[in-house]
Amino acid sequence: MKTVLIAGLAFRPKVLLLDEPLTGMDTLTRDEVVDGLLQQADETTIVISSHELSEIEYFTTHIAFMDKGTLYFQESIESLKSRFREVRVKLSAEKDISHGLPESWLFPEITGHLLRFLESDYQGQEDLNKKLLRRFGAVTFETQPMNLREISKSLIKSKRNSLQ
Repeated sequence: MKTVLIAGLAFRPKVLLLDEPLTGMDTLTRDEVVDGLLQQADETTIVISSHELSEIEYFTTHIAFMDKGTLYFQESIESLKSRFREVRVKLSAEKDISHGLPESWLFPEITGHLLRFLESDYQGQEDLNKKLLRRFGAVTFETQPMNLREISKSLIKSKRNSLQ
């Protein structure tokens, strides 16, 4: 694969399409290939198809997700990662969450006094606190950033559920 990439990059293409380019490589070789690709990134648009999101997460600038030929979304990695949070809310009493929740709260589930969901439109702690206050009154909560793999699973699952 390294030889093929070197040969292809020698022609300074404007666009380079790669399908699972890091598959089967050891860690050092992967890093060498990625470094070589990044050296060309200013001159070449590099499109990578990969199922190994944790491998490409740290060096890509934009992401698109397709499933069975359907494009679910595309945006910058920075934007995507900034708007997703896993949220845990400690409620003062058991609550009904069957209706009235914001659409951006994906997969809400409640167990006793604990509400968990994924916020897909995170605008900061203050904004989230206002949303929670309107729905549940004063609560305590914590948020956790999500990695690309977690985000992709939740978006694809959400899209599939909406199509059923």
